[in-house]
Amino acid sequence: MLLAANYITATVTDEYGTPIPGANVFYETTKNGTITNNAGQFSLPAERGNLVVSFVGLQTKTFATAGSVPSTIVMSDSVELLDDVVVTPLKKNAGKIIAVVGTLALITGVIAYNQPKTANVTL
Repeated sequence: MLLAANYITATVTDEYGTPIPGANVFYETTKNGTITNNAGQFSLPAERGNLVVSFVGLQTKTFATAGSVPSTIVMSDSVELLDDVVVTPLKKNAGKIIAVVGTLALITGVIAYNQPKTANVTL
């Protein structure tokens, strides 16, 4: 943690050292916060309480701001099983993206998409 003029500055990376842009960084009590930039860096005014760093798919980290925030915060994978996943198929039609209307079927935990059948009719 670099504490310059009462600011907390650090870099958020994954286990391989790759910066994580867009990670949420906020204080648990006040909810004041920011997101990391493209280089995984953030800077926040120092406050009392816990600093929380989170990102989708990674384990959330919490630090007491009394000097325990490292200059590099390493986030690790969060492996959790999902009960359901909903996939909405999209179709591009004349430059517009529209939802495709059809039937969804649940087959042994996997969602399958069945497109409606149409007949080619000429008059």
